[in-house]
Amino acid sequence: FKNFSPIELLKLMRISKWEIAEKDEILAKEDQALSKIMLIYSGYTSVTVDNKEVTKLKDGDFIGEMSFINDSQASATVTSIQKTKYLSWTKLDLKMLMERNPNIKFSMQNVISSELSKKLRKNN
Repeated sequence: FKNFSPIELLKLMRISKWEIAEKDEILAKEDQALSKIMLIYSGYTSVTVDNKEVTKLKDGDFIGEMSFINDSQASATVTSIQKTKYLSWTKLDLKMLMERNPNIKFSMQNVISSELSKKLRKNN
């Protein structure tokens, strides 16, 4: 979030919600609607596609960013491996904030693009 100004970061945090997933809690289910995007603050999750683990996510990783960008269903199932604390934004609130604030939109798109690129490199 280095490209966010302090005010933009405050606006982003104001619409966020701190949440905790207990061990073995499903945060996203493959091929089902996902109403929020999440950022892991602390914890560890397993990502599966067709019941096969494809990767693990940890602190600083997003969950649901592909669904957010494509306005589609979740592409994988994400399950907490341990108690996991994360920030969440509803897709609607985040989209509305981005529409009202072009700089936030640009910065958020950069953050999400970097995250997707990191995940692609990690899985290849």
